[in-house]
Amino acid sequence: MMMIDVLHEMLDLTGSRLGCGQGICHACVVIWDRDDQTSEEVPTCITGADFFDGKRIRTIEGAAQTNDNGEVIALSAVQQAFLDRFSFQCGYCTPGFVNAATVLIERLKRVPVPRAELEATITAALENHICRCTGYVRYYQAVRDVILATPGLTRECVTGRRSASLLAAAAGAVAFATLVATSFLNGKADDRLQAADAQPDLVARGKYLAEAADCAACHSAPGGAPFAGGLPMQSGFGTIYATNITPDADDGIGRWSAEDFWRACMTVVRRDGRQLYPAMPYTSYRGMTRADADAIYAYVMQLRPMNVANRRTELNFPFNIRLGMLGWNLLFLHDSLPAVSAGDSPAWQRGRYLVNVLGHCGECHTPRGLLGQMELSRSFAGAALSRIAAPDITPAGLASRGWTAAGLRAFLGRGLARQGSAFGDMHPVIMLSARNLTEDDLNAAVTYLLGDSPPAMAPPSTNDPADISAAANGTGRITYVALCAGCHGLDGNGVPNTVVAMRNNSTLRLADPRNLVVAMLDGIGSENFPHRESMQKMPGFSDKLSDNEAAALANYLRVTWGGQKDDVTPAMVRALR
Repeated sequence: MMMIDVLHEMLDLTGSRLGCGQGICHACVVIWDRDDQTSEEVPTCITGADFFDGKRIRTIEGAAQTNDNGEVIALSAVQQAFLDRFSFQCGYCTPGFVNAATVLIERLKRVPVPRAELEATITAALENHICRCTGYVRYYQAVRDVILATPGLTRECVTGRRSASLLAAAAGAVAFATLVATSFLNGKADDRLQAADAQPDLVARGKYLAEAADCAACHSAPGGAPFAGGLPMQSGFGTIYATNITPDADDGIGRWSAEDFWRACMTVVRRDGRQLYPAMPYTSYRGMTRADADAIYAYVMQLRPMNVANRRTELNFPFNIRLGMLGWNLLFLHDSLPAVSAGDSPAWQRGRYLVNVLGHCGECHTPRGLLGQMELSRSFAGAALSRIAAPDITPAGLASRGWTAAGLRAFLGRGLARQGSAFGDMHPVIMLSARNLTEDDLNAAVTYLLGDSPPAMAPPSTNDPADISAAANGTGRITYVALCAGCHGLDGNGVPNTVVAMRNNSTLRLADPRNLVVAMLDGIGSENFPHRESMQKMPGFSDKLSDNEAAALANYLRVTWGGQKDDVTPAMVRALR
């Protein structure tokens, strides 16, 4: 007998006979109070009853205050906060969230968390808890409110929230990665601290442009202060670390002038005259206007200075010799990048600047050559620079996967569209950059990606009925029903704003199955989107599926809803583990 049966059948405790039965959703967790005064979450659905012998256990009912008759006279602070935010919806996941929040708060009473790390701490505590409706964001906010309202749970510390993810190895936008060294001015460094006295309207414009240029995504390390650098950028040549671009006098750009900043973008040299590496996407930023560079400089100089030391690059010989970049730039640095669509309208022209220059989309979505250069003859044709590949976003590539202008606007502005949701490296791009574009700029970016005369959206390829029938009766279908249909639905339609649909999903329609297989093996973390929308966590199944089973599942999905062939092999799965 499992402990969940003891709780429900013998002790008649409600709120415990819920969940997936596999230890995935964490709806059924209870609290184990240890003898050392600490507590721990325990998923009851996968824990044998013998484990609990002689242990003190609390359920969600135990968090409330009761009188001698067992009647509830007061809810706990967490319960009340959840109730105030209408978080008691279907009740499926509430017990797990309440117990997880209770354990977290008790831990913070012993060891307060730095205020700047609070968001990351709450996310880590709740990330294993799956909400099947749209309550996750309200659960998160409820816990945050309780912690902030309770004295002694947080403390001040000069650190920062997690605000970035790895975009792309060796080319992923270390936007202005070099704005940290020392300046180069007539061969000598001017050590005067620069005054931050720009006009408010220029600073506001610079903030907008810095968001459009996606600076925060690369210049903020997980758990680090925003714009203080430290994010490791892996490449085939070694590791480059994003630099501190806050106006700190010693470790940031506090001694940089606007001219130094502009020179880094245009002549690709640091303040001390040494060459930059193209992990800072100067190959795209070279097309930036001086006015926009000055505005971004005005904004970053208004940021809070962070005394966070920069990490040295860890490149292999001979790539660690910066002088070699002189030859690289002679071969591969161009004043402008080729257009990927046809057009000449004002919207198309503006979109080209937003996408090619500020957004530097080609740095991730363009294949790379042996020396790390963008292969401009195949601009935006897709590249696997990280675990999740950046797909083909040429007009033909987008149309072939069912993307329309309306779908792209929704995706770039919200991260969610009928064709799927932003995940992997694209999620922080949406949340830190694209979502902040004005409506006009968002429309301009879409116009450029598709062209002034967009190609017709291609319907899903029609597979041979025999292939579809074979897939519906194969092992892939059985695995889908057992592991996937509970969330994505037997018909593949998903749950709006909660679980993505499989039917006509853009990832399934990719000719390369890489991203689908990686998502199946690794899972996808819970993700929040604008307007309090969210997608629940998808667990990875690398430990539950053999290579043969994973290949069969991928083929079922691609044949049934992606219009692709059943050409995923066990060897392909094995190579991605």
